[in-house]
Amino acid sequence: TPQEGLEFFATKTFVDAVVLDYRMPEMDGDEVAAYMKRIKPEIVIVMFSGDVVASTQDHPSIDAFMIKGESPSRLLGALDRLLGIPESNSSGAAS
Repeated sequence: TPQEGLEFFATKTFVDAVVLDYRMPEMDGDEVAAYMKRIKPEIVIVMFSGDVVASTQDHPSIDAFMIKGESPSRLLGALDRLLGIPESNSSGAAS
């Protein structure tokens, strides 16, 4: 749930990025992202939506939007770019 995610986020120091769904029970992704940015402004937040493509200008707490159903490599590429990880060092596999 959004509340469980927020509790986890608030208690962990090792979180560098968060991937959220826009539509969630109890609150939407914008509300969750805004709360997270207040706690840790440097956090990278990528939001998924099955609706129309939105812009980060419309949602200032979000660093990137993705449409549900896009390939995992697109998500990994977006996270690499936002976290400043060189493309050649990212294979998408754990090392």
